Amino acid sequence: MNSNHIICGKFDNKVEIQLPPCLGLEKVKINSRRMYESPNTKTVQIAIGKENIWFKSRLWKIDDFFEMASKSKIRRLTVLTEKEKVRIIEEAALLNIKIDVFEKQFPIFKDIKYNSNPLINYNVLRKHTKKLVQLNIGPRNISIHLSNQHRLTALGKLRLKNNYDRNFFFAYKDAYQEVFKLKEERPDRVIIALDFNSMYVDCMKGFFCKPENIRYEKFQESKIQPEELPNGIYNVRLKSAKDTFLLDHHPFKYNKLGRSHYFKMNVGDTIETVISKEEVLYFSNFFDSIDIIEGLFSADSIQHPLLKNGLETYKQRLYHRRRGDKVNEELCKISMQYMHSSTNQKKYSTISFGSIDEIREFLSKNFLLDLELASDGEIIDFLTKNKYFDIVYQKKSYKLSYININSNSVVYSLSAQVISNARVKMLKTIDRFLSFTSVELCYANVDSIHISIEKSAVEKFLIENSDIISDELGAMKVEAIANRGYWFDVGRYWLKMNDKVVLYKNKGFNQKNSHNIYASRRKIIKLINEYEFTHTDTYTMKIEKSFSYQKRVEHQSIFESIFTRFEYDEVKDNKISNYTEGAERLQSMHEKIELFKKISF
Repeated sequence: MNSNHIICGKFDNKVEIQLPPCLGLEKVKINSRRMYESPNTKTVQIAIGKENIWFKSRLWKIDDFFEMASKSKIRRLTVLTEKEKVRIIEEAALLNIKIDVFEKQFPIFKDIKYNSNPLINYNVLRKHTKKLVQLNIGPRNISIHLSNQHRLTALGKLRLKNNYDRNFFFAYKDAYQEVFKLKEERPDRVIIALDFNSMYVDCMKGFFCKPENIRYEKFQESKIQPEELPNGIYNVRLKSAKDTFLLDHHPFKYNKLGRSHYFKMNVGDTIETVISKEEVLYFSNFFDSIDIIEGLFSADSIQHPLLKNGLETYKQRLYHRRRGDKVNEELCKISMQYMHSSTNQKKYSTISFGSIDEIREFLSKNFLLDLELASDGEIIDFLTKNKYFDIVYQKKSYKLSYININSNSVVYSLSAQVISNARVKMLKTIDRFLSFTSVELCYANVDSIHISIEKSAVEKFLIENSDIISDELGAMKVEAIANRGYWFDVGRYWLKMNDKVVLYKNKGFNQKNSHNIYASRRKIIKLINEYEFTHTDTYTMKIEKSFSYQKRVEHQSIFESIFTRFEYDEVKDNKISNYTEGAERLQSMHEKIELFKKISF
C-alpha cells in the first residue's frame, strides 16, 4: 500500500505559523476589562401556569398581562423554566420583549422543575434569586459572571502579549471526541463508563510559553531534537507511522473547507500539522522520524495564571460534596469549566465586501484557507455552517462576520496548550486501557471514556488501574457499569443494566428534568430579529435527521456493531467525502433508526 502525506490544518489542508517579525514581535496590552456585560434593561420576574401568569401577587390572563406589559413598557422577562418560555414566546416576540430562562442561566440549581401552579414556580424563582445574592452572583447569567471573573484574574496577571499569540489559534483544535461502537450486547461483557475529575484544571499544570515573549524560528536546517524544544507550537512532519494503536485512534482530523474527518492512518503515512511541544514529544514515539519545520515559542516559561484558583476550587468542591451542599458543589464544578475558556472568549468583527472573490482573498490570507478551486456556493456554504464565521447578503454587498484572532482580549497560547495537554492525557489513558486483555474502546469525549470488557476481568482491571481511579484531581471515577450499550454519536448514547438505563446523554433533545429519556422530537421556536420587529419561526427537530455518517458501521455479530474510520482516500476532497458519507447514509440510516426504536420501546 502506498503511503500518504496528509496535511491537517485547522480549516483546510494548509498549515503555517509564520508572521513578518516586525508584526509578530510587536507587544500588545491585554484588555482585562469585563466582556459581555449584562444588558441594562430591567428584568421582571413572572411565572406561567397552564393558562395564567403570576405577577404582582395575582394571576393574569396571558393576553391581559401582555397588554399591561406593553403599556408599562416592560422589555425583559425572567421565567423559571424553558417550558414557561415556550408558552409565551410568540406573544413576547410580537412586542419585542426578551425572555430569560433562570434554569438555563443558573444551572447550579438541580432541583428546578416546571409546575402547572404558577405560584409554586414563582416562589422557587424568588428563593433561588435570593440564594444568588448570598453567593454574590449577578442576576443575569452565571457564564458571564464566571467568565468575567476568571478572565480578569488571568489577564490581569499577564498584562502583555505579542502578535505571535494570534497564530496559536491555528493550533487550538478540538478536544478528542469519537464514537467507536454502535451496539454492545454480548452477554459475556460489561461496559464501564469513566470520567476524568476536572480534566481541564489538571491540564493547566506544567509550564506555558510567556505570551509577551513569543518568537518565531525556522528549524529545517538545524534538525533540532524534540526534547530540546521550548514551550510553544511547532509545524511538524511526523514521518512514517508505526504499527501501533495510534493508527485507528490518532486525534488528527483532515479538514477541507471546514469539512472535518478522522481517518484511518496506515503504516508509513506522514502527517504534517501544527502541535504543541508536549504533543511533539508524545507523537515522536509513534513515527520513525520527525521533521520540526518551524516554531513559535518563548525561551522563558510561566505557570497558567488560573492554576492556583483551579486547585483551590477543586478542594472546595470536595468539601461541599462531603457536606451535602449540592448548590456550592455544582457552582465549583461549573466555575472550573469556565476557567479554561475564559482566556479564549470569542470576539467577532464584521467587514463588507463587494464580491465573493474579495472574501476569497481575505479568508485565504487571514485564515489559511485554500479557496482557489472552491465555487462561490461552496464558500458561502462553509461560512454559514462554521462556528467562526457568518455571511449575510444585503444591499449589493456581502457582510462577513469572522472570529477576530487579533483581539487583545484573548490569549490563545494558554488555551491551545490546555487542549493539547488534554488530548495527550486522553490518548495515554486509551493506550493504557487497550493494553489490558479484553478491553475494547466504545466511546471517548473530552473527559469521558467508555470501554467494553469481559465480565471475568472487571475486578482485575479496576485493581490494576486503581492508581488512576480516585477522587484526586485529574484521576478518573466510575460513572456507571452496564451490560448493554448503544452509542449513536458524540453526546448521544444509552447504557443499560438489564432493562434499566443507568447513564445516557441525548444532546439537543433531552431537556433538563425531562421524564422521556428517549426524546426523539423537539419543538424549536426561533426568534428572528428584523430591522423593525421580532417574530418567531417554529420547526421540529427529529432525531433521525441528527445522525452523522462520518464513520462506517460494521457488524461483528448480532450482538455487536462498530464504527470504523474512512480511509484517507475516501475523504481527501469534498466531492469524494460527500459521496462516501452519502453511501454510508444509504447503508446505515435505516439501521440506526430501527436500533433507536428497539431500545426506546
